[in-house]
Amino acid sequence: MHRSQYLGAVVRHLRRMALAGAAPDELEAFLRMRAGDDFWTPTRFLGMVFHQRNMFMYQRTTDVAQTNAAWSKLIEERREQWQREPVPELMRLRDYFSFMQFCQQEKVVVVVVGANPAAGSWIGAPGVGCYDGAVPVLSRVAPPNAGLLAADPSDPRLADFLAGFTPPLEYADYVERLAAHGLRVAGPDEGFVVKDSAGRRLHEAYRLLGVYDAKTDEPAYTPADGERLRATLNRHLGRELVLSGPHDAWEHHNDRRVAGPFVGPLVPALQFDADQYIYEFLTTKKLSGLYPYKIRWDELFPDHPVGRRS
Repeated sequence: MHRSQYLGAVVRHLRRMALAGAAPDELEAFLRMRAGDDFWTPTRFLGMVFHQRNMFMYQRTTDVAQTNAAWSKLIEERREQWQREPVPELMRLRDYFSFMQFCQQEKVVVVVVGANPAAGSWIGAPGVGCYDGAVPVLSRVAPPNAGLLAADPSDPRLADFLAGFTPPLEYADYVERLAAHGLRVAGPDEGFVVKDSAGRRLHEAYRLLGVYDAKTDEPAYTPADGERLRATLNRHLGRELVLSGPHDAWEHHNDRRVAGPFVGPLVPALQFDADQYIYEFLTTKKLSGLYPYKIRWDELFPDHPVGRRS
């Protein structure tokens, strides 16, 4: 890791270590093994992971015990926040490098919606396909079938998911809508996984939020160049994992009747830039401050509260 890149798997591991009682110097040692000769990045990264910005740097001393005590207090101080915070991730570790290489090569900024890391193990598996169709489907985060798309009525997230449509969908109506697009919900013996017309189980695709020119902040995914960019990104990824253009450019991205819970600005998300930095966006407020969005927020998301001007 370098340049304080936001790597979700590392964030989750550090938080698990802290919850298990690891001392702060153990957390820092874990990062130092991955930071090479970069002395300050691990300390800065701890501040980001535990919501303390640069406070870890300010309270470092030459006394390990004293530093541990000060840092433990900082970690505990914001426990409620960092323990419950969503962590945007990609499906595979290699995909971080693929997005960075793509952005560096094409001189673009890409904002990609956080994906389910459990889906990574299904990529390329026999009898499993990638899906990014007209009807959104939840990716399972817990067994059985973690990482596959499913419509399990016992999944506690599904009620909120269906309520995100306008009008809210009943489960039977949702299954019917999937069927109209060639998708079938398997029975309870198969964990209610969603299958396509070929009988393949499915995992999610990467959902791009936006692709912008790194110098001009203008949309880079244009009718003239979009398909070339998508093909190039998929070559970097080694698989067809991006199946459509950016959410920003989708004609239904503000329509709850079609997009349902995938309406408006989607967070949490990750930004990759042309200089190999990775930033996380956990809230729409923070996303609205990113310059490609700051200058066109009201145009893209006129109904979203962050975009309403007094």
